[in-house]
Amino acid sequence: MKRRCYTSVRVQCFLEGILSSASEHAQKTIVVAFFGSFFFLGIAIYGDYGISWDEIYHRYMGAVSAFYINALFGLIPVEDVLGFANRTIPVPALEGFEYKDYGVFFEVILAGCEYLFDVTDSRQIYLFRHFVTFLVFLLGIIFFYLISVKLFSSRILAIVSCVMLVVSPRIFAHGFYDLKDIAPLTLAITSLYTLIKLLEQRTLTMAMLHALSIALFIDTRVIGIFLPVVTITFLGIEFFKAYLGRESLKELCWICVVFVCCLLIFIYLFWPYLWEDPIHRFWGALTNMSRYGGQNDFDVEMLYFGNFISARNVPWHYLPVWIGITTPVVYLGLIVVGAFTVTIRLIRQPNSILQKTESKLGLLILIYAFGPLVAVIVASSTLLDGWRHMYFCYPALLLLAVMSLSIVREWTVNGVRLLTIVCVQNMIAIVLISSIAITAVNMYLNHPHQYAYFNILAGNNIAKNWELDYWGVSFRQGLEKLLAIDKSSHISISVSSEPGKTNLNILEAKSRKNLTIVDETNAKYHLSNYRFRREYDRFHAGEPPYDNEVVSISVRTILDEFKIMGVYRVK
Repeated sequence: MKRRCYTSVRVQCFLEGILSSASEHAQKTIVVAFFGSFFFLGIAIYGDYGISWDEIYHRYMGAVSAFYINALFGLIPVEDVLGFANRTIPVPALEGFEYKDYGVFFEVILAGCEYLFDVTDSRQIYLFRHFVTFLVFLLGIIFFYLISVKLFSSRILAIVSCVMLVVSPRIFAHGFYDLKDIAPLTLAITSLYTLIKLLEQRTLTMAMLHALSIALFIDTRVIGIFLPVVTITFLGIEFFKAYLGRESLKELCWICVVFVCCLLIFIYLFWPYLWEDPIHRFWGALTNMSRYGGQNDFDVEMLYFGNFISARNVPWHYLPVWIGITTPVVYLGLIVVGAFTVTIRLIRQPNSILQKTESKLGLLILIYAFGPLVAVIVASSTLLDGWRHMYFCYPALLLLAVMSLSIVREWTVNGVRLLTIVCVQNMIAIVLISSIAITAVNMYLNHPHQYAYFNILAGNNIAKNWELDYWGVSFRQGLEKLLAIDKSSHISISVSSEPGKTNLNILEAKSRKNLTIVDETNAKYHLSNYRFRREYDRFHAGEPPYDNEVVSISVRTILDEFKIMGVYRVK
């Protein structure tokens, strides 16, 4: 018997050495090394990405609101503002602007930075935007680490969760150019962290910080309106718990009052469009969000399972499928195990929500992970471009995955960790480490096109079945490859979609002068990312000019290699 226990302990040390046996100093060193490495990696590569489809519009929105603020408060002389506008972008009045009811918190800051630092060259403007997007992503990862430490009481498990977030190819790539979706992801993380702290500390200061975090989410994307509902629900649980324990409810009442008041104030304060008519305009923003792509003229056809479907009428399984084919498979397995285990525990012991912090936080993570997804599916909301609109749910999904790791690490039978259990634990650790390593190598090989990542579940005919570079980011590399091949001082090109034009802005100034965009019939070259039915059909049929390839960009997966961008000679 002693011999058997000794063997179990020795095998156990392998897993524990990975997860928790490092000294306090060593763990701190690992944390500093991780964040330091990621910061310098970001500095090294943030300039590698192209301009996504909506970036130019969001920059436009920020400028409109910034000029509106200046008109109200006279912060900058009008002559300077007009001069700056003439050198960068024409700016209409906010009231008549098409996208006036979009949240613009980060965009206003970026517009102000453009003016303060006198950034007028388009390349520098978009490189700066990409750098700020990376910093916002980094901030989210820092708070994600703090949440993980709080949940798992382990720096190493917290770093594992952060590594999984970083080594998620699509999230990683979007973290450098897609402020529209990465900012909500970061703010969902910060709101979750501040809510956990609020439930733990019950201070007015934390209530204010939590309200600020949620307000910034709403002022970035109005779908964040679900977050106050979650907060009030969990404060209600605290009320019920205090009532059963015959505790004073005065403290919780004040927390609720401060939270609600600060939330309303912060939403109003950081959304300029609401200043003149907060109630009606906020309601209008909510209404427009619900009608996006549905009751107006907007529609997009998207490739899904090899067929083109309307963004207005996506099937209920659209989100689950896209999450399933673009998330590393091992992560998916851990998410399912974590979600199933937490759910079963809550069903078996519903009263534990009032008694155990662990159960309460498990329920909270489940709601953050699946609540918005279920709501969008039930409401049959318009969706497009995969599941990027719902990226803010991903951190909570990963927390469920790491919860499953924590549960597996603690497995015992009658309080004894048997050799069989230890072998299973170590096998899971090895599989996870292998998955992270393989995914990281894939990200390196496909850089900077990690946004086109698909896992093995997507099959081996990806280009015919799924949307690829829906953001058009690869047009930058297409233009650069063309310029490297053709040294002419004047090159006429046509492009398959709008990002082909906007990505000229991130090229060097001398390169921009060499390129002229014309109709395809008058162009020397045609650039395409094969999006939309016409381009898709022409490409797969090999019709001109797709029968005369000059250069292309491909992405590799385990089962497939597919083109996401091509340059073709027209004449």
